[in-house]
Amino acid sequence: MPVHLHCFGTLRLSVDGDERPLPATAPAVLLAVLALADGWLARDRLALLFWPDVGTADAQRQLRVTLHRSRQLLAAAGVGDALVAERTRVRLLLDSDVAQFMAAAHAGDWPAAVALQPAALMAGQALRGFSTLEDWLDTERDRLRGAWRRAARAHADALEAAGQPVAAWALLRRLLDDDLLAEDTVQALLRVAPAAGERAEARALYRRYAERAQGELGLPPLPQTVALADALGGADAPPAPAMPRPAPAPDVDWPDALRTPPMLARDEALLALTAGTHGFWVVEGEPGLGKTTLVHAALRSGPRGVQVLWIAGRDVLQPAPLQALAAALAPHAATVAVLGLPADVRHALGQWLPALAPGPRTQATDGRAPGPQAALVGLLQRWPGPVVIDDLQWLDADSVAVLAQAFAAGAGRAWWATLRPADASLAVQDWLSAVDAEGRLHRLPLSPLPVTALATLAEAVTGRPLPRFATWLAARSGGNPFFALETLRSLHEDGRLDTAADGGRALEALADAPAPSVPPRAASLVRRRLQRVDDATRRVLRVAAVAGDAESLVSLAELAGLSEWAAAEGLAQAQAAGLLAGRRFAHDLLRQVLLEDCPEPVRALLHAGIATRLAAVLPPHVLAMHWWAAGDLAQGLDATLAAARRDGERGLLDSGERLLADAARRLGECPAPALDVARIDVARAFLARQRLDLDAAQRAAEAALQALPMPATRQAALVELFEIALWRGRLDEASAHLTQARDIDSDLPTLWLDAAKLAHAQGDAEACAEATARYVQWLRRQPPGADLAGALTSQGVALDLAGRHPDARPLHEEALAIARRIGARYTELEAAGNLVFCLGEMGRDDEAARVGLRALGGSGEVFNAPLASNTAYSLLAVGRIDEAERLYRRVLAGDNASAACAASGKLLEIAARRCGDDAALGAAVDAVFAAVGRTEMYAVQAGALVAVLNHGRAEDAARVQPWLRDEPLYPGLKQRLDEALARRATSDTS
Repeated sequence: MPVHLHCFGTLRLSVDGDERPLPATAPAVLLAVLALADGWLARDRLALLFWPDVGTADAQRQLRVTLHRSRQLLAAAGVGDALVAERTRVRLLLDSDVAQFMAAAHAGDWPAAVALQPAALMAGQALRGFSTLEDWLDTERDRLRGAWRRAARAHADALEAAGQPVAAWALLRRLLDDDLLAEDTVQALLRVAPAAGERAEARALYRRYAERAQGELGLPPLPQTVALADALGGADAPPAPAMPRPAPAPDVDWPDALRTPPMLARDEALLALTAGTHGFWVVEGEPGLGKTTLVHAALRSGPRGVQVLWIAGRDVLQPAPLQALAAALAPHAATVAVLGLPADVRHALGQWLPALAPGPRTQATDGRAPGPQAALVGLLQRWPGPVVIDDLQWLDADSVAVLAQAFAAGAGRAWWATLRPADASLAVQDWLSAVDAEGRLHRLPLSPLPVTALATLAEAVTGRPLPRFATWLAARSGGNPFFALETLRSLHEDGRLDTAADGGRALEALADAPAPSVPPRAASLVRRRLQRVDDATRRVLRVAAVAGDAESLVSLAELAGLSEWAAAEGLAQAQAAGLLAGRRFAHDLLRQVLLEDCPEPVRALLHAGIATRLAAVLPPHVLAMHWWAAGDLAQGLDATLAAARRDGERGLLDSGERLLADAARRLGECPAPALDVARIDVARAFLARQRLDLDAAQRAAEAALQALPMPATRQAALVELFEIALWRGRLDEASAHLTQARDIDSDLPTLWLDAAKLAHAQGDAEACAEATARYVQWLRRQPPGADLAGALTSQGVALDLAGRHPDARPLHEEALAIARRIGARYTELEAAGNLVFCLGEMGRDDEAARVGLRALGGSGEVFNAPLASNTAYSLLAVGRIDEAERLYRRVLAGDNASAACAASGKLLEIAARRCGDDAALGAAVDAVFAAVGRTEMYAVQAGALVAVLNHGRAEDAARVQPWLRDEPLYPGLKQRLDEALARRATSDTS
């Protein structure tokens, strides 16, 4: 086509060779997104990518506008029809440089692939206002850059094999300009330098690489790299930096159980590992749990004399590509030599194992020599013994790619690995996901040792059972074998493990004494590492330890008494020293030691400073922890109640109750008479009500009132009692509680919503709509949250009562979207139930059933009776009787009197549909009248009575008359009641 989209460099269209720049706006960037998709892309995916923070309807509307403007950009170039949009998906039928590059790379056309990516994707163009899209762009840039580097390296290898060292040198120089720390590229450059006439430049590049690798990574060049540099000659070639050697272990006469500790509580994991002959077995767990020890034990139990390829990941800031594989192969040159590898493969491996590449380099028979990755894949496929990957999480992406290819091709035997899941890179996660999808992944998670195992270890060390000491050891070490052993070794060095004199009484007494959480030996190691950084850095780290991380640079600087520049330099030094991984501590031991070494008054001051400066951004749970630690009981209580409320809204009831219990304990230990502790009882009432334990909720709310609380707390307790009465269908009682709450403060905005709920229950659509509209108008001026979602769906209910279902539906949908976005589980269930009702009233019962079942499917421990009842109604309407009956019976068995009344009527209808006998129908009718008597909501009563009129006997219909009242009903229900009464009157007359 004469029109071409360019995405590398500046985004632009080429029309018959004339280039037209495109702005980095949504319509133009949308074209780039579709070009990279190389096929159909779902509208939902595009909407989420561009507008993740708006509701579904708004995002789809903005997408339609953007697609229209994108088509206008193409129409100006004469190809408006290249953008194809269907109801659910979109694609771009336009040639692009990205598509050409990927096609060339997949075809192995390395010269074309290298030439087709002259610059980074949309280089220099920022996407203001689209944060998710910015993240996507960074990911795509990295992906395409990696693909270009692989193509360039393969092309350089081909040029070298074809006898074109000058061209190979030039391409390798470009690769090193992009990433100087790629050691495999350094080796390739050193290898071609003599033939390219670039010995001096190669030596200079090697010096720069060696200095930077040592300074940034703490790693010396590999021996193979040093050998290649030495082969260039010249007095200025630097020697290989010496690897640091660990200090010799102290000469201690350890007990046998501490010198070679027994393996405890790992029998099942060991059996599984040794019995697994196929697949990928990954031993998972936190540091110190004994993952590597377990693998060693499994190897010892296997056959003798096998060649184990032990690949060790290293925790460095930026591992050199393939370095882990190179280090693993270095001791195995003799084994590799007898594997029968082709000559070109051996030569490709020779950059790591020079003994494999004797004599002159020969060209492959097909004219293309294998690259280092392909050679490593071939070697791993033929490896005769076990393959073990220790600390898989630290492997570089190139090593992971090679291992993934080799494992995928070699399905005949098992591989083993150890992994810290929390530290796994994206490359590792993707590999494990792919293996899992094939059914070949076997995870062996290791847990901390139980007290019984530590009791066995303690007895092996001391020679006698010491149950209280074992319990103390478990608490101190957290069941971590490394911490437990370090604790025992420290006690042994202090001479405290000898139980001959006192029979172990001193050790048993340790259970009554507090102990630091970090074993002394481990703490000593951490402190030595901290001594390597300057005072300013330690000061910044101390503040970060109290904060939990180093995310907020400005606040860290203020609290540390440093300028922002000095604090930033301190963080950079800590990162270079391996103390921080990004803005988080490399290991929690570092943070624990810093906290232990920080005096308590300083810690309290820092906690208060952090809570004050970050109050607007910290979650209430974290804010509460800081205020409690600062000793500010009032602020701690405020934040705890906010956290418990959030937990309740999200369905995390146990978590919320634990927070309240902890707050009550803290206030009991440090009584503060001025604090309104009755607020805790009000919060307990709220959580109990969310759990549908209405009796417990009522007891808690009444306890708050009996404590003579402050007016605001009294009002909150009355509102809880109002909600409970409303839930039970006791409208007069609910009205009385709401009146008392209004008498305290009639201007409280949330009372408008409560008034709307009461009006809804009374069937007063006009009052419901008026109260809800006022509340929504006020909430629209606040940040969107659970209150707005609840108010929106309540406003929708008011419109439903008036029969305006098309107007109500978007309000319910917006409420549902907000609730799901913020994780407000109970509001989500309420909004979903109201949306299901609205859709059912519109005759869209299939859609209503789908919405309801989706919401109920994620409810976990929570069962929302109105949602279930409305969903069952729509299931019944579309003929799914069994599903509807199951839901109705669950509702009938619950505590919601109004929902149970509605369910009883529908169960009568189901019994009639199934042509039940007189006894079954009579029992169903009796259940209806029993349920009608338990609620005062006339709308609910009327719905159940309609079922009796439609399906009961003449004597049953006669029992309906005393329940009928002259109260307003929403239009649909009023019509059904009038029609049922008319049919019954006609039937009785005839």
